[in-house]
Amino acid sequence: MCKKRKKAVGKMKRWMLNHKLVYPDCSLPDYPCEAPDHTRPSSVLFMLNVAIPITLWQEDVDSIMTKALNGGINYWCNEVKILGPCRGKNAAEHISRFGELRLYLTDETSLVDRPILNEHREMTLDKFLSGIRQYVAERGGITRDESGRLDVAEIDAAAADSIIQYALFGEIVYS
Repeated sequence: MCKKRKKAVGKMKRWMLNHKLVYPDCSLPDYPCEAPDHTRPSSVLFMLNVAIPITLWQEDVDSIMTKALNGGINYWCNEVKILGPCRGKNAAEHISRFGELRLYLTDETSLVDRPILNEHREMTLDKFLSGIRQYVAERGGITRDESGRLDVAEIDAAAADSIIQYALFGEIVYS
């Protein structure tokens, strides 16, 4: 590496550190030393990993679960059972109170080649929150207020379905 390149790399790394930018492997693109503009900041691609704080109240979780259970997931889930004592007025409120649900997949939507009766997945609050996290990361576009609270009015049955699929499967399996 030529002296010119080493000096430019040092300056750019210091600049990146000062501005707290995340760069995948802390290296710069390989520019030829003879290029006069190899130190130009606009010629460097920066990848940022942004953490967005999200807050949800118990009633927000209840609202999203209600939308999911009352139409969002009905095309691939034909039955929901509360595991343990009921911790809310209904199944939708059970998750936000640290309960667990068992969601049974319809035979037509079984995840395996041969039909298995009573194929199911368990839903917990941790899985639900993981589904929210993945939904916001991959789909985005949900309005938040200054405290980071999601505007759950923007989440319809289809969005609630996606959140539940991310929670249970880690991806969108049914569309």
